[in-house]
Amino acid sequence: MLWYWGPVVIWMAIIFIGSSHSNVVLSESHDNSVKNLAHIGEYAILAFLIFRALYNREEKGFSWEIFLWME
Repeated sequence: MLWYWGPVVIWMAIIFIGSSHSNVVLSESHDNSVKNLAHIGEYAILAFLIFRALYNREEKGFSWEIFLWME
C-alpha cells in the first residue's frame, strides 16, 4: 500500500512546499501563463498518482466506492 500511496503523499508535500515559496520572479507578460500551466501540470500528476493508488488495490480494478469513501 505504501508503494502506491507514498508517491501521492510526497507529491502533495512538494505542491505544499512549492506553493509556500512563491518568490520566483518571471517577466510580467509570461507570469500568468507559466503559473497556469504549472498548476495544470502539477495537479494532473497528482490526479494520475491518486488514480494509480486507487486502481492498484488488493482487488484489481477501480472502485468508485473507495474513491467516495463509502467502503
